[in-house]
Amino acid sequence: MKFILQVLSISILLLVSYNLTLLVFPKIQNHSLAQHWWQENKIKAEHFYYHKKAYDLIIVGTSMSEGIKLEEPNLKALTLNFIGGSSLTGLELIKRSKKLPKILIVETNWLERPVYEDLVDAATNPNFNKATIVLPSLLESNQPVNVLAALIHIRPTSSDAAKVKGHFSENLTQNIQAEKVAIDTTNVGENVKKASALINYFKNNGVKVYLMELPTDQQLYTASRSSVTRFAVHKYLKGINSIPKYTAGPLETADGYHFTSGSKKSYIKHLTNFLRK
Repeated sequence: MKFILQVLSISILLLVSYNLTLLVFPKIQNHSLAQHWWQENKIKAEHFYYHKKAYDLIIVGTSMSEGIKLEEPNLKALTLNFIGGSSLTGLELIKRSKKLPKILIVETNWLERPVYEDLVDAATNPNFNKATIVLPSLLESNQPVNVLAALIHIRPTSSDAAKVKGHFSENLTQNIQAEKVAIDTTNVGENVKKASALINYFKNNGVKVYLMELPTDQQLYTASRSSVTRFAVHKYLKGINSIPKYTAGPLETADGYHFTSGSKKSYIKHLTNFLRK
């Protein structure tokens, strides 16, 4: 029993000490490296919701939108993308935060996927918000392993597009097979209609909204899952302006979906030029 009490006392002391360190040296909280994709999603959601910073432009999307940042130094822009999810998660999070941008760009490639309800609910929980004021270690970005990894520059194993480019054929084949799964068209329609309701909310509050379908390999573009989602987008999101298709030449991907670094830069330039008009 005495040993258990000693362990408990030490644990409480360490917890208090760590939280005091975070509060006294808040700059530490700016350094964090997620060790898994779900951690990265949670950190993004919490960072957006709890920081008071407002944005002129927000891009919501999936891992396909990762790293798409506009070349406009005077424009406060954010890419709020969630790995394995859809733009619905970003839309719902922005709505609950009430931090509406002037311009909102909605990636439509995976719009059939539902909202990450658990992620959004956890990030926007008012009790959690109050608790983090006293216990900042509750935030995913302040988990000791993530802070330590950032401080000593240990990065998790990366699936960055440029690194897997050499396995393009294998990655593309896997994604083509994944696209052949049975599609619940009713479910797709319901999720796209939810996106429509959220987009109408933003438009009614003065936000300029654009749809953005990112280029993919032709075999994936014509696959059943993509085609069903695209049909639902055209059906339920009529009348909403879209980012023009990229026509300046072929764009390379690592797996049919995700841009290589060079192609990402080309698409960013295309997007920036359109918004400047």
